[in-house]
Amino acid sequence: MSSPLRTLLHRLRLGYMAQVSEAHDAESLKSKHSSLDFLGALVDGELATRENKGLTERLKAARFPVTKTLDVFDFQPRLDVKLMKSLAGCEFVEEKEKVILVGQPGTG
Repeated sequence: MSSPLRTLLHRLRLGYMAQVSEAHDAESLKSKHSSLDFLGALVDGELATRENKGLTERLKAARFPVTKTLDVFDFQPRLDVKLMKSLAGCEFVEEKEKVILVGQPGTG
């Protein structure tokens, strides 16, 4: 990629695009994608990079002692793991449904 274009992308704070545009350009030419497909792929990548960076920064600012995901969570035998993972997808929010979690005192 030409240095002036890379400089412009950095000035616009499009670091991901500056970093990968040359590789995307070669792939786009090889696959004969349109210029809009090429641009769309770059913008999608830039957006995903920013979202991941934002999440990482928020987790760091939260200062959690340990980072855990549902993949490593130790579910109690009585708990429906499939239901919990479904709830983690938050589809109930988009569907405007209510969810109530009820348990014994001290269960968290």
